[in-house]
Amino acid sequence: MHALVMFVAIAGGLLLAGGYLGALHPLGDSLAVVRYPVIVVVTLAVIWTPWPRRIRWPLALVGLVLLAQHVWLGSRPDAVNDAALVVYQKNLLWSAGLDTALGQDIQALRADVVTLQEVSTANQPMLGALRAGFPTQTLCPFGVGGVAVLSRWPRVPGSDRCGAGAAAMQVVSPAGPVWVVSIHLRWPWPYGQARQVADLVPFLETLQGPVVIGGDFNTVAWSHALRRIERASGTKRLGRRMATYTLNWHGQRLGLHLGIDHVLASGPGAAETARRPRFRSDHHGVLARISDHET
Repeated sequence: MHALVMFVAIAGGLLLAGGYLGALHPLGDSLAVVRYPVIVVVTLAVIWTPWPRRIRWPLALVGLVLLAQHVWLGSRPDAVNDAALVVYQKNLLWSAGLDTALGQDIQALRADVVTLQEVSTANQPMLGALRAGFPTQTLCPFGVGGVAVLSRWPRVPGSDRCGAGAAAMQVVSPAGPVWVVSIHLRWPWPYGQARQVADLVPFLETLQGPVVIGGDFNTVAWSHALRRIERASGTKRLGRRMATYTLNWHGQRLGLHLGIDHVLASGPGAAETARRPRFRSDHHGVLARISDHET
């Protein structure tokens, strides 16, 4: 029994450490997906090992500190009384059709801009259904479904751009021009996320001025890939951490809840985020209310 516990502690510790090495190899971002369940398992295993107390308890304390950090970041309160910009982020699911309940939710929450992924032939009527409230739209093809930006404000003429799984458009908000970007990343290693992010970096670096990004990033908040997107765009991820997708295999949910849909923004403004229902998709929506954005 002691041998099994020590194996779990050592193997789990190596797995945990690997999840911090995404800058060295994209495998690190794949391991980072399960960082916090692994912290719990490793911490318990370390406590039960026959190792001397001077080794067990400091290691267990490190695990508890990491776990406490995650809990705090996932539950910290946000409050925005007067939002200058409201963003609704949503992966539509390529196989879903017109979702009237989703359209009603977007309108009821008075979104200013909408970022969409997996816009396909099946669900593209959503764009038409929302056009009255969001007459400014741009759509870029990508994979199983395109990426789109919708806005109730007018665009800066000629600002529409398509990147590697990204659609960007600069709109004229009451506070001034702001870039709105929709991003859909592939899954981490062994899939092509790292290569895609490398292609997106120069695309994002060309966006001058305030930037707001909504997307299905297929990566967690603490990943190296998300940090690269933040640095390239001059943005920071907004709000608390929350699960937006349940990992599944051939349609069967595996019970691992992941926070992979995010909203990022430049500027010092405060922001609150809230998870919205899945509706007909397999992803929850994310609503971000931003008190101010850099102008």
